[in-house]
Amino acid sequence: MRSTTWRCACVGAWTGAALAGSADARQEWSAPRSARLADFAQDLYFPEGQQVLGIIGDSINATNSTMGMQVGYRDQLEIPFNGWVVHADSGNSDIGYMNAQGTLGTNAIRIPGDMFSNGLSAISPVRTRDAVWSGNVAWGGTLADCFVVNGNLAGMKLGNPFAGSAAVAARLIMFEGATQLAGFEAAGVRGSTNISLAEYDRPDPVAGEIVWLDRDCGTGSSSPGLRLRSDATTSESTTGANTLILLGARLRAGIEDGVQVQFIAHGGWTTVDHASLARFTDAALSQYYAATDPPTHIILWIGQNQTPQESADFYSLSYDLYKDHVEAIIDRHEAAIDSLEAPAPRWLLVSQYKTGYDEFHHQLLAEGLHAISQERENVSFLNLYRIAGGEAFNQSAYLSDGVHPNETGVQHLAALMNAEMKSSVVCLADFDESGFVDTEDYDAFVEAFTLGDPSCDINGTGFVDLEDFDFFVMLFEAGC
Repeated sequence: MRSTTWRCACVGAWTGAALAGSADARQEWSAPRSARLADFAQDLYFPEGQQVLGIIGDSINATNSTMGMQVGYRDQLEIPFNGWVVHADSGNSDIGYMNAQGTLGTNAIRIPGDMFSNGLSAISPVRTRDAVWSGNVAWGGTLADCFVVNGNLAGMKLGNPFAGSAAVAARLIMFEGATQLAGFEAAGVRGSTNISLAEYDRPDPVAGEIVWLDRDCGTGSSSPGLRLRSDATTSESTTGANTLILLGARLRAGIEDGVQVQFIAHGGWTTVDHASLARFTDAALSQYYAATDPPTHIILWIGQNQTPQESADFYSLSYDLYKDHVEAIIDRHEAAIDSLEAPAPRWLLVSQYKTGYDEFHHQLLAEGLHAISQERENVSFLNLYRIAGGEAFNQSAYLSDGVHPNETGVQHLAALMNAEMKSSVVCLADFDESGFVDTEDYDAFVEAFTLGDPSCDINGTGFVDLEDFDFFVMLFEAGC
């Protein structure tokens, strides 16, 4: 049920004593928990047609870490996923992987802005695999594999979309340049079984941009993916034409209404990095979005990393420069999406949970992001600093180094985000599911909470504790 179908019979009835022990009554907050959250969450939790969720950020959301937030999103977001973009980096082992094989002279991961073996740079907004085979390409060998690993996806809240009756299609995304391997065989596979097989020949002239090819991976329980092989009938044994620049692969299940996830996130990056043409050109960003499909929703979560100028601004008690830089990122991506004649996406700006900064710094950061959401109608805001407990956030339990989440932390933070987004479009305060929010819901929750009933874990952290009680009281007061 959606929140608009519910009414509360008792707004105001439980202020005072019921809220006296809540987190909000114990701490003054400079920015709200969220803004326009339902506008962002509605089409993700209840998609109509294909939705595409892009995630932009730094190392907290980077795909090359086994402790990245992608794992938390995968296991905690109660969103009907039907697609995922696997990047050309074998460090992405919790969703899938892409690697290069054969007799390689170079097998390097390039971050945006790096120089490639073909002498170009800034040709991709994501981490890219630059593979160069030694001498002429040996015919008949495997060049690269790319898979979603079904064995790692068993914890998805709404089930693994890549294993079952829905057919999966795989799209290989690559940069087509003058030194690209002249011909190869691309197979859509399930495990070791070829489902579809076709040749790919380098066009003349070459595109000099990001291109893609599609293959069918069929249905079944085995992991779907792509396998690239040198082909004796098409490979040109031409010295120099022996490289592949791989951006990754998009795998999407044939589910009519679903959500695809993709990332543009890099360790150490600041707002200025994401806005810099030296990192990736506007043309590369547009080409990448054409290959993956333009995002309908974007989470922008720049965590700990700030420029010296931004940091100085915060310590002078101003968020203006940081706010300007975040808006520059929004403008850049919206321009790329507009160039593809696609509508502007819905944005969700996420403030950082407590790390090493002083309280005023976190509060200012949240204020700056909230201010953007008040000025732009297509921008929403989620105050993760506040939701995670502010200064009381348990860093020792949830962080590996005072900044990055550990395995427990990514699950905890994603569960908090899921509960907040879900509660904006689903009435969690109707605890007895009567269709109304009234005193009977409060009494039923208190009774179940006293007994430690798992149904009281409404923030999804895996524990029934006072955070659940506080969250329920807040939802109950708000009504539905």
